Amino acid sequence: GYSPEDEGIESRMDLTEPTIAEVTAIVSPIRDSTPDYTFSSTENGTTTYGGSCSSNSTVIDSGNNTITFNTLSDATYSDCTIIVSDWALNESNTLDVSEFTVDVYDPTASVTTATITISENASVRSTETGTAYIVNTSVSVDNVTHITSASDSTWNSVTIESANTNTNMPALGLSAGTYKVYAVDNATNFSNACLLYTSPSPRDQ
Repeated sequence: GYSPEDEGIESRMDLTEPTIAEVTAIVSPIRDSTPDYTFSSTENGTTTYGGSCSSNSTVIDSGNNTITFNTLSDATYSDCTIIVSDWALNESNTLDVSEFTVDVYDPTASVTTATITISENASVRSTETGTAYIVNTSVSVDNVTHITSASDSTWNSVTIESANTNTNMPALGLSAGTYKVYAVDNATNFSNACLLYTSPSPRDQ
């Protein structure tokens, strides 16, 4: 038989599972070992983290929530997951965090050709993929903007497609002088200057 009291009990029960979804993926690569991540939930509740990521943010609200992952090593993360359980212990769908790469270490640049003429290439390498820059020592360098805003005759660049591999850096168009080589990885980490070398002397031009 039907009982009005039974209907009242059922109406107060939460049988609905929360739904969670990614709102803002982590920019990749990122120069932050404790990146923020934003996702949404249709209910208040608590979080369970899976894979290689964890966070001290365990209580979330309905709507958008920004959490901070605990310290991550330099690596690519493709297995991080989040589940939300509401206060009635209904579990949400499993949210797969979009793959991202943490890169907080600066690359190291090197040059294997110490002296070149205007028609030659320097042989440069970096411990990470990205871009290598050859810059006249007359240019004060703290970041990439200092390089790219300098006169065209004082710097050149080349893409480093493979780490720890020699890549030709042309000297064509450079003024005579002494140069340094810098490397910038894809997360915009900036290397120290490597060994000096001399670009074409006036008699070579």
